[in-house]
Amino acid sequence: MAGGSCTKNSSQYLHSISSCLPDQTDRPIDHRLVEEKDHSFPSAHAATSAAMYGTIALNLGQLVPSAVLPMTLLAVLLSFMIGFSRVYLGIHFLTDVIGGWLLGTGVAGLVTLLMNT
Repeated sequence: MAGGSCTKNSSQYLHSISSCLPDQTDRPIDHRLVEEKDHSFPSAHAATSAAMYGTIALNLGQLVPSAVLPMTLLAVLLSFMIGFSRVYLGIHFLTDVIGGWLLGTGVAGLVTLLMNT
């Protein structure tokens, strides 16, 4: 139950951090399959997936050390698939998704660090 609240809190922090970033870029205009109206950098889907799955993998890995590698691989795979789908749908540029992954990974590391101190 505590893990769910931690990922919810990391998602809230992620949204507040990403809304303060300067130089919001417009979304790609060619070959869109889905329409969005706000700015695209960073990709909130990529950031949230990296933060949520990364936090779960890092914290579960501390509880069950033998699960570190499988959980990390699963977290990376899920985050990659979500980020790739955003580029495939034409909603984000690749740099938007990479920025989201970096932001989400940083949030996951920070939440894990704060939970374990």
